[in-house]
This record gives sequence, structure tokens and C-alpha cells, in this order.
Amino acid sequence: MIPLLRSIVKLPILFLAMLPLFLFLFPVLSSAQPGTLDLNFGSAGIVITPIGSGNDVINSMLIQSDGKILTAGYSNVYFTLVRYQANGSPDSTFGNNGIVTTLIGTGNGVGNSVAMQSDGKIVLAGLTGIFPDFSIAVARYDTNGLPDSTFDSDGKVITNIGSTDDRARDVAIQPDGKILIGGNSFNGTNNDLLLMRYLADGSPDSTFDSDGIVTTPVGTANDIIRTIALQSDGKIVVGGFSFQSGSLDYEFLIGRYDSTGMPDSAFDSDGLLTMDMVTANDYGESLLIQGDGKIVLGGYNYDGFISLLRCNSDGSMDSTFGASGKVSTAFGASYQNDYSVAIQADGKFIIAGYRNTDSTNSRFGMARYNNDGSLDTVFGVAGFVSTQIGFADDIATTAAIQSDGKIVLAGKTYNGSNYDFAIARYHADFPVTAEFDFTGPPQFLLYPNPSEGTFDLLWTGDDNATLSIFDLHGHEMMRRSNLGSCEFQIQIPGIYFVVVNDGVTVRTRQLQIR
Repeated sequence: MIPLLRSIVKLPILFLAMLPLFLFLFPVLSSAQPGTLDLNFGSAGIVITPIGSGNDVINSMLIQSDGKILTAGYSNVYFTLVRYQANGSPDSTFGNNGIVTTLIGTGNGVGNSVAMQSDGKIVLAGLTGIFPDFSIAVARYDTNGLPDSTFDSDGKVITNIGSTDDRARDVAIQPDGKILIGGNSFNGTNNDLLLMRYLADGSPDSTFDSDGIVTTPVGTANDIIRTIALQSDGKIVVGGFSFQSGSLDYEFLIGRYDSTGMPDSAFDSDGLLTMDMVTANDYGESLLIQGDGKIVLGGYNYDGFISLLRCNSDGSMDSTFGASGKVSTAFGASYQNDYSVAIQADGKFIIAGYRNTDSTNSRFGMARYNNDGSLDTVFGVAGFVSTQIGFADDIATTAAIQSDGKIVLAGKTYNGSNYDFAIARYHADFPVTAEFDFTGPPQFLLYPNPSEGTFDLLWTGDDNATLSIFDLHGHEMMRRSNLGSCEFQIQIPGIYFVVVNDGVTVRTRQLQIR
């Protein structure tokens, strides 16, 4: 397709003036295009860490207040923590050159979720055992990675609940220091939702359903908590999925409990909300609570979609978000994986996991949505990012936003024999510089934007204006001086930038051809 770009100058209302940016300035912008790798992190934006002789997998991550990145998961049969400096280099003050491994019990240990206490101590929760007999496992470490002997004397707690298959999927720290665990417990037939609470010393909290353990059956098969969050009033919100006989598949699930472990009847009347997102199985994976109290659950669908659900604080669907509170987007997500949701300071959502970009391999993948659930087409390519980490499968399992707004994804990459820890960091926004002022009013108008191919450029002012169009790599595709009243054509696939310089201020606008 060869779209036609028409310039229009003699109009009865005032439009805006345009002129181009010098080519040597543009790489500053293109290198920080939202969704591009941060080249100041690791090696060209990526860090890969091999640890043991088996699989090394990140399942959880947090950004410390000092900017250090703490990752958690497992290496072979060990609970594993790795801490990095803000630039991606290992933190030599933590463990053995940034790495801590812990044998939990006598079987395999899998760290699934990490949280940090207000005193800087680190809590890692997961499971230990040999399939199919797993137990809940929790470990606590000092700030330097040493086991915390004040936590059950050796820094480790193992808890059996059902006959087999008890798993901690997520952990959160209450303001009073109590430790909350969310996951699942096998009831003899299938799995029920599981919530547990420990005191700060690792002992069960008897004020939480008398024994520190709450199990909740919901559907007719497995019910799984994948994610938990705390409201400011102390109520506990959980997210995951449940098999529902009505739809004959798994559905998104959000539940809310009071501080004693009782279901909160003020939330969807019985404390539980299930929602069918797409026609096949839907798996809720990651949950967050907005500043206004609205709850967002993100996950994926077995038919290859990523999905977001947003409900109000009472459990009713939020009609201002997507289609009656639901958004589903084709993404290439077709098997169970820890898709992760994060929210930026401006209210935009990141959902990250993996994308199938060819018939063989998966890649780190994410999408960004505006607060109303629409795709943010400024981000990546039309709202999507795919990143090749290694030469085979790459899967992001967790996402976090730094205080400076940069986006960090972590997970695993296949090295040909097994998986290694993998992290990537991305720019979230355009830089604001003296040359590029994005904060003022628009200085020209492109419409329609996005366009199906033909679009108009509107301005008033000096007829000697010069127009430049750049692609995402900073290549200047066209430059035209003395625009006046003229007409021209250009091949414009995907995302481009139209840049002007009136001799006083340089401004740019993004243009998308769909």
C-alpha cells in the first residue's frame, strides 16, 4: 500500500506550524522509544544468569527502594535468590556474588513468590517435595541473604495441610509483620483455594480461622489462588481461577476475605467473583489494587489471548474498562504460565509473559493498555513488545515498574540444555529534552491517527516549513522543505514519527498506519 500524505494550509481556522528535527538528534529519541530495551542495563538491556547444572527459573521479582533488583525462583532443587545492582551487575554484598541457594526439606524446592518486610528481611514462599506429594515451604533471609534464625530457629518452615499437593503460589507481608500465603491444597479429589497466615516468628496465626489455615472450595474441579494483595483496610484480595460447571471450563476468579479469614459478603454477595473471559479456559495469574480501590486481574486464555478484568471494590464489573470490565487480546499465549500485571504511575497497565513469534520459539512478550482498557499504541509496535533473549524459548514470568518508570521483566531463557535466569529492562516513555518538548500543546495535527493509509497534515505559519518522517530505527524516510501547498506520497508501514522544527521549538508526533 502507498498511502497519500496531503498537506493542507489555507483553512479558515488556525492550525499549527511544522518543521523537521535534524537527523543527528533523532537517535536520542529512537533509542528510548517506549517499549525498547534500555541499553544501559546489562548487555544491551538483557541479563542472563546461569546458576546450577539444571533449570534456573525466576518466578518472582521485586525492586528494592535502593533500586536493586531481587529475583526469586529455583535452581535445580534449591530455593534461589539472586540480587542485582540497578545496572544489572551482580550485587556482591548479597550471598555468593549475588546468589543464594537453599535446600528446603528433602525433596525439590521451588520458590514461587518473594516479598520484603519493612525491616528489609526477605520472605520466599513456594513448595517442597517429590511429585505428587508437595508441602508448603517458606524461608526468611536477612538483608545480606543469610538464613534468619529468628524464623522458626533455622529460617525455614514446612507445612502439610492435605494428603498431597499443597502449594504456596504467592506471599504478602501485612503491616503488622504477619505473613500471608496464597495457593492451593488437595482435598482428596481436587484442589481448593488456600490462604495461610503465619506470625512473624513463623508459627501459625491462631487468630486466622483458629489454626492459621483457610481452604475454600468454589467450583467442581481445581480452584487455585495464584496471586494475593492487601487492601488498605486490611482485607485480603486473592486472584486465580476456578473450574465452573456452567461454562465447563476454567474462569477468572477474584475473592476477598476479612482480616480473620472469613469470606467478605460485601464483595459480590458471597466474597467470590468468577468470570468467563473468552470461550476456552481462562487463567487469572496476577492481581493488583488501584489507588481508587478498583481491582485488576490479569492472565491468559488457552486459545492464545491475554486478558484483563477490572471490578469495583464491591465486586461489580467496572463499566468504564474495556467491554463491561473485560479486555481480551490475541497474543499467542497458549499454555499455563505466570503472566504478570504491573501498573505505571500514570495508570497504564503492563501485562507480560510470552509470545509465540514463530512456529518454534517463544519470546518475552508484553502489552500496554491505557486506563480504559484500550491498547496503548505508542508502546512498542501498536501496543506490543516481543524480545528475543536467547536462541530458543524465552518466557517472562514476572514484571515490575522501577521508581523512574522503567519496566523490568524477568523469567527464563533456554540455553540449549536447560533454562537460565533472564531479565530485560525497557523504556516506558519518551525522554523530555530541550530539543524535544512533549509537554506543550500540539504544534501540528495529523488525522486520522491511527490511519488506514491516507492521512492529512494541518498547519499554519511559515510556508517554508520542512517536514521529516522517521521510522522506529531513526531512519529518515522523507524530508520536504518549503511545504507550502503540496502533495506527496510515502510508504509508511506501522509506527512512524513526524517531526518539526520552527527554528524555536522542535516537536514530534507519532503516526500509526494500521
